[in-house]
Formats: sequence, structure tokens, C-alpha cells
Amino acid sequence: MMWTIVGAGPAGMAAAVYAASEGLSTLVLDCRAFGGQAGASARIENYLGFPTGITGAALMERAYNQAQKFGAEMAIPDEVGPARCADQCRLFPTDAGQC
Repeated sequence: MMWTIVGAGPAGMAAAVYAASEGLSTLVLDCRAFGGQAGASARIENYLGFPTGITGAALMERAYNQAQKFGAEMAIPDEVGPARCADQCRLFPTDAGQC
């Protein structure tokens, strides 16, 4: 079974790190780029572990690298359509028409 995370902002990348680090097959989908709004921030000073602040791009680059280190797959850019149920799974059609 593959865990699909829709959105590669801070929450999505954190979920990818946690899932992949536990050995779960993990796929991250985002229609634009990893980082979300945080990735475009000039300075983030209220993020745990960075008391002097960090640029959004640097923070999200670290998250991306850490998720990949644990084996998370990234499909960016790839747009996700409405989910549909099949048996006990949720299927997410993508730009490529795959579920």
C-alpha cells in the first residue's frame, strides 16, 4: 500500500518524513512545487528548531531532502483530481491519468 500525501507545503513534507521514516511507501503530489507558501517566505522566525530564523526556501529544501532520504517519492508538479473509493482504497487520478 502507498501513502499518498497531497500538498508539498510544510505539513505535507512533515507527513512525508514521518511516513517514509517508518518504512511506509510514500508519494507526495503537488501541482506547483514543493514548499507551498512557506517556500516563498523571505524569513520564517517562528518555526521550531530555528530560533534565529531561516528562509522559507532553505527550510523547505531541508524538508524535501529529508523526505527523500527516507525514500519518499515526489511527483511534482502533478495535479490531483477528486478521490474515488474502490474496495478499501482511495484512488487519486493525476495529470497523467494514473490512480
